[in-house]
Amino acid sequence: MNTDYIMELKNISKSFPGVLALDNVDFNLKSGEIRALVGENGAGKTTLIKIICGVYKKDSGLMLLDKKPLKIDSVSNTRNYGISFVPREIEIMEYLNISENIFIGKYPSRFGFINMTIKKNNANKFIRNLSIKTPSLNTITENLSGGNKQKVSIAK
Repeated sequence: MNTDYIMELKNISKSFPGVLALDNVDFNLKSGEIRALVGENGAGKTTLIKIICGVYKKDSGLMLLDKKPLKIDSVSNTRNYGISFVPREIEIMEYLNISENIFIGKYPSRFGFINMTIKKNNANKFIRNLSIKTPSLNTITENLSGGNKQKVSIAK
């Protein structure tokens, strides 16, 4: 059994004006492991996730990914590490189709042109992996069930 952590957070602290949100928090994650952050409202669960995902910057502490220091300075930077999160609120544009929602803001491109073949192939792969039942990637997301909208948000 592998006991190596793929992600380690050590002594993570974060404060906002008048509020200490996180005070020397440690968190470890092994490959393939599923974790739940549980606690009362205001315990810092969302703050910790937002630090991991680059929404907030930590005040202090160390973040490691595969034993190497993890420097996160933006949300888009975390995607380079394969880190993302799906918020409770579904964040999709209902008037766009499935494929557009998945790639909004991060279209596969070369020389400034969107590579439609890669976009279509990757979107199809994401849809298959998440078992989204839809006739086409061109389906407008407002026509999907709530569960399928959430799956599109995950694929995004």
